[in-house]
Amino acid sequence: MANASSGGEEPGKPGRVKLPIPLLLVVVIFGTWLGLAGGGAAFFYLAKSGKLPIAHAEGTAASSDASHQVVLEPILVNLADEGGHAYLRLGLTLEIVGEKAAPAAEADAKGKSGPETAIRDIVLTVLSRQTSAYLLGPDGKEHLKIELREAITKSDLKMNVKDLYFSDFLVQM
Repeated sequence: MANASSGGEEPGKPGRVKLPIPLLLVVVIFGTWLGLAGGGAAFFYLAKSGKLPIAHAEGTAASSDASHQVVLEPILVNLADEGGHAYLRLGLTLEIVGEKAAPAAEADAKGKSGPETAIRDIVLTVLSRQTSAYLLGPDGKEHLKIELREAITKSDLKMNVKDLYFSDFLVQM
């Protein structure tokens, strides 16, 4: 009878504690909210300080001067090798600092604007002086980028080339 008065529990087994479900639900929701708020605050702090690579890249693009890209069709040019059998196929994209120029009223037979045709002419002039050994050397592509950037910047086009990218680079000998 002593067992009956203690609520029917056996003396060797511990009693179960019943938590009310609404209290448990509130604790779980509050914990989840607190974790999300802390994660969001950490992300915001890291993004503002520039320690996140994605946020840093977006921040530099927004803070830099306005620029646009000029994509040139692949260029095929004979190189200055002995025998004249080597050639280069080059795909090139230029990143130009400044506002995009208004479309020119005149275009050439392929529908290219004046500045794009002038850029292609400059690029062909620089490329035709190169040799395959020079281009395939350890720093050939980097030196070519520098040479192209300087030639376009010094031209009468008054373009400030921020960077240029090779999308296609094939040397055939």
